[in-house]
Amino acid sequence: MDCFSDDMGSPDTESIRALSLREQRLRIEQQEKQNQTEFNAVREIFENEQKLPRAARTLGNSLPNPKPGLQSIVEKQQRRLCTMVEQYNALQHTLRLRESQLQKMERTMKCLELDSNPDMDERHYDQARQILDHGIYNRVRQLENCLEKMSIKITEAENIHNTYIEVQEHLRREVRETPLVLEKLQSAVIRGQTELSHVAQMSHAAQAAVESTKGMLVQLERQLVMERRALESELHSKHQEKKKEVEARMEREDGERRVSHAPGKLKDQRKADGAKDALTDIIDSAAFREVQQSATQPNTQQSHVKLVKEMDYLKEALSCTDLQELESRLVSQRAMREQLHTQIRQCEEQIAQRQQGLATLELQYAQSKFKPGAGSGRYKQMQAALYAELEQERQRCWEWEAKLGKARTVLQRVEQGVNNLFYLMTCLSNQEEATEAPRDAVEKLQEIDSRLPSLPASELEQTKEGGGSDKLWTFLVQSTMMEPRNCKRANSPAYNSNTEDTFQFRSQEEDYSLSRDEIKRRNKQLIEASQPKKKAHKSPKKS
Repeated sequence: MDCFSDDMGSPDTESIRALSLREQRLRIEQQEKQNQTEFNAVREIFENEQKLPRAARTLGNSLPNPKPGLQSIVEKQQRRLCTMVEQYNALQHTLRLRESQLQKMERTMKCLELDSNPDMDERHYDQARQILDHGIYNRVRQLENCLEKMSIKITEAENIHNTYIEVQEHLRREVRETPLVLEKLQSAVIRGQTELSHVAQMSHAAQAAVESTKGMLVQLERQLVMERRALESELHSKHQEKKKEVEARMEREDGERRVSHAPGKLKDQRKADGAKDALTDIIDSAAFREVQQSATQPNTQQSHVKLVKEMDYLKEALSCTDLQELESRLVSQRAMREQLHTQIRQCEEQIAQRQQGLATLELQYAQSKFKPGAGSGRYKQMQAALYAELEQERQRCWEWEAKLGKARTVLQRVEQGVNNLFYLMTCLSNQEEATEAPRDAVEKLQEIDSRLPSLPASELEQTKEGGGSDKLWTFLVQSTMMEPRNCKRANSPAYNSNTEDTFQFRSQEEDYSLSRDEIKRRNKQLIEASQPKKKAHKSPKKS
């Protein structure tokens, strides 16, 4: 009870005694409501300020020359916001103080009530003492929590301060070292500029040397061309003189032979000339003789055998049985020849370009020859490399010319075979209408393809009277046996290396031809239609 004697004599205790407990609580509630309303108003203003876009909030900072009225309004609102926040913080602080005072006053009132009623039970006194101890214990715990939080904040602040000091020292160190780094970079830039100036001088000198050598190389190239033309003209004149001498000698010898020898010698000479002509165009002459023989003495069996031989020769030479395939191969061969011609032209153009480049380099070499220096050996190496490239291009051109020659020979052989086959077909044909002879090999192949289906029918009509069915049967069997699908040849056609490079043959599976059974069936039908009675007599009787 002595602990409250001092409080009872103070003016606060007297004002507390003057007011009842209920009135004090009402005043506190009113104060709390007022504080809450003020707090809500401040919070709304703060939220509105936060909801504004960032550009609007930083309008005064972002604009170069903002309007004075707008800037003043923004500053007023910010000041008002700051004052209201300060008022709110002060009101919260006063509210906490009033709550603590109210709790103290409630405890003192309970103590006063106990003092004013000495006859009260000890139970109420103990209860009041427990309430007071519980409040003190809560206050102590609050203070301990505050101390712990403050210690944590102090450690964090110390760490932040230490990191700040370290960063400051690092920045100072870098500031001290930056002048040295800048000096090093400046010296490196100066060295690079000097090197660039030296390189520019060297490039100018090299360019001048190249331009001088170009003129000299052009002059040398012209001299070489003139010398080569002179040599070619001399060789041509000598060749013409030798040719004239040989012709004069041959004429003298022929005149002496004509005077001295009999007409028998003239026949031998004609035979020798005929043999020479046969070597050049043997197939065309043979075909022409066959045409004459067929016109004078038509013999179908001999011409048929020769036709089969020519067809077999053409099949073995080209490993192909279809005339359309032969036509396509001729077309492809011509296309390949044209392609080779274009490639040769391109190679010649490249050679001309390289020769121009060589002429320019020779000119540069000639110009650099009068200015000896460190780059003379390099120009010699460049000249040697260019000469080597020129030789390679010439070699390639010669190779393409050789391939073109091979292709031409193969094409000539194929055209000769087609001509022979066409002449034989014209010998065997019995057409009364005179048609113009085709000039192109493709047209000849088309004509042969159109006449081949009518060949068996014409042969059957010719052999109907003499009973040549057995011969026709043997011929058809032989022709079918010689097909690549019906029989396996022991000796595969020997290909020439000249034709392998330029002509591409297809496989035997891709060649179109009738099967052996199909040909037999069709031949049987034709023979039965032409001679049904003979087949009936020859059929054996069943026992």
